[in-house]
Order: sequence, then structure tokens, then C-alpha cells
Amino acid sequence: MKALARLLRIPLAYANGIMERLWHATGKYHPDGNIGTVKHSDITDYCAISTEIDPDEFVKALVAAGFLDRAEDILLVHDWPDHCNDFIHRRIARKHGKFADG
Repeated sequence: MKALARLLRIPLAYANGIMERLWHATGKYHPDGNIGTVKHSDITDYCAISTEIDPDEFVKALVAAGFLDRAEDILLVHDWPDHCNDFIHRRIARKHGKFADG
């Protein structure tokens, strides 16, 4: 979290809020953990990021801080299956689905 705060030059508490919003949006809209199906500007919207921050730079910061992983042509929330709540696991199981990282 500190790395993200440093990369974005924001207070640590803001970085915490950004990640809470990202994780919540991931669970709601991308329960498999693949948020690469949307534009980077959508990811900034999920996180309530100012329009003054370039969406591509914001996503690069999330990758550099270790919160997002690039895998082939997809963008995954890092270790999403390990860190999402049980509700998400049940939601995916009910649909006989799987997490984007397998």
C-alpha cells in the first residue's frame, strides 16, 4: 500500500481507499478477477480517481505496486482468489465458473 501511495504521490489513507474501491468493484463487476475487460478509464472511475490523473499511468502504478498482474492479454487483480471474500467464491461456484487465473 505504501508503494502505491509513493507512486501516486498521495497519502497512505487515500491509497487504502483506492484499493477498497477497486476490490469492491472487482467483486461486483468482475468476480473472476479479470478487470482487463474494461478500459483503464473505467478502472479509474471504479477507484474515484481524479480526471487529472492519466488512466494508463494509474493502471501502471497499480501494476508496479503489485496490486494488478498482467498475464498474457488480461489484467488480473493480484491473488484475487486468495483475498476475495467467501461470497465471491460462492457466486463463482453457483455459476460453475472459475477465476480468471485458473
